[in-house]
Amino acid sequence: MTKIIWRAALAVLAIVAISATSSIAQMGYTPPPPHPTEPSSAPRPSPTHGSGPHLRAEIATPLQAALKLQDAKDFAGAMAKIREADAISGKTPEEEYVVSKFLGSIALKLNDHAGATVAFNRAVASNAVPDAEKANVLYIAMVLNAEAKNFVQAVADGEALMALGPLDEKASVALAQSYYNKGDYPNALKIAQAALAKGVTDPTNKAALLEVQTKGQAQTGNQTGAVASLEQQCAEICDGKTWGQLISIAMSKMHGISNHQALNLFRLQLAAGGMSAEDYLTMAAIDISQGLPAEAQAALEKGIAAGVISRGGRAGSLLSQASSQAAADARALPAFEREAAAKANGEEDIKLGESYYSHGQLAQAETALRRGLGKSGVRDPADAHVILGIVLLAEEKKEDALASFNAASSSASQAPIAHLWTLYANRKG
Repeated sequence: MTKIIWRAALAVLAIVAISATSSIAQMGYTPPPPHPTEPSSAPRPSPTHGSGPHLRAEIATPLQAALKLQDAKDFAGAMAKIREADAISGKTPEEEYVVSKFLGSIALKLNDHAGATVAFNRAVASNAVPDAEKANVLYIAMVLNAEAKNFVQAVADGEALMALGPLDEKASVALAQSYYNKGDYPNALKIAQAALAKGVTDPTNKAALLEVQTKGQAQTGNQTGAVASLEQQCAEICDGKTWGQLISIAMSKMHGISNHQALNLFRLQLAAGGMSAEDYLTMAAIDISQGLPAEAQAALEKGIAAGVISRGGRAGSLLSQASSQAAADARALPAFEREAAAKANGEEDIKLGESYYSHGQLAQAETALRRGLGKSGVRDPADAHVILGIVLLAEEKKEDALASFNAASSSASQAPIAHLWTLYANRKG
């Protein structure tokens, strides 16, 4: 039997930085209720001599020219004119704010986020941001600073924004992520949990806040909470890597896990797209040891196609072994079918059904598994129900699959596996 050494995924959760997910495609920020609206576009400066901000002529004139160039979508030309205005010395706080805000707005149009970050930091530091624009400018500055990994400043911007009133969910994401990446895990948790408690409507925002909650709990030693939050993440939206972490945690907690139990979890990890190079090799080795070479071959080919493993070395050796055995296994299936169907004991039907599954013959697999479960003598009915659920889910028979996983959950040894497959079947994205 293949010996498997399970990795501890919670330690990984606790050290991985969180990538910023707040969008700056639309940089506007609108405070939350009582009157929530769609975010506004990037702020448009309006240098005037009348009712608007008071600007000297040598600053107002190039900015007016820049506005016309912006309207014509000549952003490079607009930037050149703004720099003319910015070159004027002795700017008042009001002039500094208008010029730097306009610089940041056009830098974003030019996809110059580094320049935009500098400009919006200047706008905030001018201390001349009009009350009506403070929330918008602080939000933009926070997101840009977070993207630039300037988390100390991002947190300062977020705290200033929070002082103006309750944060909406996208601002909560940016601030929670910034606290986490700054190393302030208690405050990261506080912001994330407060936002989640209020209710988050956008799935991407919810997934980001759950990620902060998960990793924040791992950092602060709440491993039980971290696992629960990780499951919440994957019930919403999570990538293959996150599924891999969740499955690794489950494996590490299952004392005395058998190779076949591990195989059913690797099947989930393969379906979710969370396999590492070692996972592909270990799954293939287990498959071969369990008499399922066709599944080993398919898993290895998938890993090679994904660029995770190559055809050389151990992978090549396993693939060669699996390929030759899979061909012989396929030729033996008709005889296996006749023998299993004739037996009163259902165990052979279960093995046949799994063999059919390994060859991608789902309908035949379902028939054999159901036939076996209808007979006596099945060694582990709960394990058979897990296999049947996997087959049914692959056939896109979700409700039947869930019923089979539920039948398996009555077994203490199979419940953790059935639980994760149920979570995967019910995922939202």
